[in-house]
Amino acid sequence: MNMTDDGQVSKMLELRGDRRRIDVWFGFGMAVVGLVGWCAPELIDLPATTVEIAGAILAFSGAAVVLFRSGAVIDSEARTVTRWWGFPMPVYRETDAISPTAVRLRHRVSHSEGASWSRFPVLIVSEEDEIEVTSRYQPMAAWTVAQDIARSLDVELVDESEEAVYEFPGVSKLLERRRRKARGLYAQ
Repeated sequence: MNMTDDGQVSKMLELRGDRRRIDVWFGFGMAVVGLVGWCAPELIDLPATTVEIAGAILAFSGAAVVLFRSGAVIDSEARTVTRWWGFPMPVYRETDAISPTAVRLRHRVSHSEGASWSRFPVLIVSEEDEIEVTSRYQPMAAWTVAQDIARSLDVELVDESEEAVYEFPGVSKLLERRRRKARGLYAQ
């Protein structure tokens, strides 16, 4: 819950999308290489027009990777979720009315060319459907976001990433222990 300028408690929870540092550095590198090709095509031993076009495409693609943002705003009072995507500011918004019964945390593993990586999507579950609100690379970050959403909407958190169910507002001892471990306190 956030405080408004006039001291009132806001029932809105704002989330930003998760980004890995490697994505930002990769996009930055693309943009720099593209700018070199676009602005100084004589440095590369190919036809200048080809290098300029390829450089421009690479520069704009790299800038898009660096600048792309996503997020969600959950209004627990109006019972809506607004997901947005865009560059420094939202370009596209999608608002859904919700009647949540739970918040679900899942674990997805993706594979590509011998590599694999984990994502932890956080979904708002209703009787009709599930809405993916955000996704994180780090399990504790995803768990913390899922916990915040569950508390904001006053529903249970179903943690399918480890096959455990936690009910709110009564936080279980295991959940509290996980929170302390995440902070490095290692409770007994």
